[in-house]
Amino acid sequence: MFSTQVLAQVFIELFDDPQARDQARSYHTYTHINAFNLATTSLRHIGKWYDRLQDIDNGLHNPHSNYYSDPETVGLISRTGATSAVLTSAGREFLDTATLYYNDPQRAEYALNDILYYRGHSLSNRAARLLRTKRGYLNEFLRQCRLTPNAEMILNNDRLLVIAEMLSSFGSALERFLLCDPSHLLAFRDLGEDGFKSLLDGRSVHQGYKTLARRIGGDYTRASVRRRNYLISHLFLELRAQLRASGGQVLPLVIPYPFANLVTPAMAARAAPLFMDDIRVYPEVGGYMVFLEEAAATQAASVTSVQSLTLIPRRGLTRRRQVSSGTGVRRQAVGQYTVDAPLAVEAEDVAEQILRATHGNLVWRVGHTSAETLTLGDGLLPGADIIILDNGGIPVRFIEVKSSRTDPPSSIRLTGAEYARAIRCGLDGVPYDIYVVCFVEGQPAPSVWVGSDFEQAIAGLTIEDLLSMEFGIA
Repeated sequence: MFSTQVLAQVFIELFDDPQARDQARSYHTYTHINAFNLATTSLRHIGKWYDRLQDIDNGLHNPHSNYYSDPETVGLISRTGATSAVLTSAGREFLDTATLYYNDPQRAEYALNDILYYRGHSLSNRAARLLRTKRGYLNEFLRQCRLTPNAEMILNNDRLLVIAEMLSSFGSALERFLLCDPSHLLAFRDLGEDGFKSLLDGRSVHQGYKTLARRIGGDYTRASVRRRNYLISHLFLELRAQLRASGGQVLPLVIPYPFANLVTPAMAARAAPLFMDDIRVYPEVGGYMVFLEEAAATQAASVTSVQSLTLIPRRGLTRRRQVSSGTGVRRQAVGQYTVDAPLAVEAEDVAEQILRATHGNLVWRVGHTSAETLTLGDGLLPGADIIILDNGGIPVRFIEVKSSRTDPPSSIRLTGAEYARAIRCGLDGVPYDIYVVCFVEGQPAPSVWVGSDFEQAIAGLTIEDLLSMEFGIA
């Protein structure tokens, strides 16, 4: 734990260049600081926006001067009188998402910004101007950021992000903040409003420093999560726009400027599942790919072909094959996996559709259901996504489903449960098949490759035959 004196000195040194020092000294209570979140008065948490819009839609009104201010300034409502208003088309569309996202602030923020910036609603000049200004503030903030080792800590901690936002108006102060010792950042995070208020007490510094410290303390807990959600929402909305403009379904994930000054592909991949359902990010060897979920969903409606494939275990001796680099130096080849992209549900839908055409109600869909964690009668997990039963309910065939972004696929990977099931199937004489469903850019529908009797392909394999094993670290 740092003493207040140490932290105070760290704060003062953030302004240790002539421009930042002059701006800090001239700071006063009414100095404007560019803020890029959409919460400005009473509606600091996005759930309250839903409540306010629902009240207005129900005819409930309040004469308080702030009652309409937030939803009106961004174009969600339109005044019809001094104490009356109606929802605009944008407001109606956002309120309709309440049943999905009322308790999901990340997706709610993504939906709000999608509606306001990308859906083409007719907004008042005032609202359109404010939205352009907020986005401009975000871009200016990001242009001043630097991708330091602390970037992820600051992005993922809403209090630190608010401090960073406020410091961006003071010369190089933001860059110095991004380079702070992580322990100092955590101390700033935990300082609290009272701590910031008294941080510079007794220090012989200009009053502007003290006023700014108090301002930071007063603001960095108020709707702070809205900054992060606004920033990340716009990153993903821009990536989605790029995908649609390309005319394709999948692209390598490249973080666009100026977001790349603060966000890495790995950071975006970790945040993606929390914010939206229309695009996804998944790892590829050496990077990440981003694809339109909506495109994949439309592909699953039909299948172009079903073909057979032969599965060949990659034995350990082939792992370190050598490839010429063209310079006389031998280098190790980098293996690539083209399956296991997160289209698992869609791939299982396709496989289930094919199997039901033959087996009808004897098809038991296990993947992405609670049955995945059930123990079967032999004491093992299902280890497959689909199980074919006989009329007595006994499993007679196991099917593991993989997805691929290439056609044909080049390799597959198995989990421990899948491997154990395939081995058991070999011992019991029960077929274990692999279905690989290929969703390929430019292909209107997926193709399917089927590897039958996989349990025979791995019969006799020992631990020495495997390429690698994975262990967790306690």
